[in-house]
Amino acid sequence: MEGRWKESLTYKKKDNVEKMSIEKNMTKKKDGIATMKKNHSKLQTMKKSCITPLVSMLLLGQHQLERAISYATEKCEDLDISIERRGRRRFRKRMPGEVARDAGLTLPEELQRAMLECLDRFYEELEHRYKAMDDILITFGVVQPKTLLTSTEEELRDIVPNLTKIYDELCAEDIILEILRLRRHLEAASISLQEAVQWTTLELLKFIVKRDYSESVPSLALCLKFLIICVSVASCERSFQT
Repeated sequence: MEGRWKESLTYKKKDNVEKMSIEKNMTKKKDGIATMKKNHSKLQTMKKSCITPLVSMLLLGQHQLERAISYATEKCEDLDISIERRGRRRFRKRMPGEVARDAGLTLPEELQRAMLECLDRFYEELEHRYKAMDDILITFGVVQPKTLLTSTEEELRDIVPNLTKIYDELCAEDIILEILRLRRHLEAASISLQEAVQWTTLELLKFIVKRDYSESVPSLALCLKFLIICVSVASCERSFQT
């Protein structure tokens, strides 16, 4: 009898343990579902907050485009300049099953299309011509005054490789040590980081040279000197002419 009683008691304990584990798993699942719902609602809120400004910007741009076209047509009318379409009007060939002919674009629609084509072309040219400047900014981003003086050491370790991958003669660890050393030099000179952040690259280099810190931060001084080299505007003009 005692053995049977012990066996039944053991089975009851096992059943209780299994029930407790099932209840724990159900509670975890419920918590996970609730967390997922919260994250989903946050994501939807973020989407709405992003989409609304984009839609408003699109509508604003469309409104400004219509205003520009309206101004241009009114100016042509005031100056007695004909804006009628020249040449024979062409119609699109009808597809099987179509009844009405395509009348083509109206004059305001053609003006709008031409203006949008010009804007697209202008945007592509800017993207292409300023890519080199963006690459330089990314490469030398670590020596920009704001990044140089306000970034944490972990952030610097992520940014410095952009420079050392191209200029392998520079050491990432040495640059990080020089940045921390430069901050101590500023503190010793009673210059707050908030004030130094407003400096230009030239002003920061002047501070290093005037205080004779070039030997203390040689890599930073070299990078700053490279950034302030004067570039002839003629090269940019030739680039835009081609």
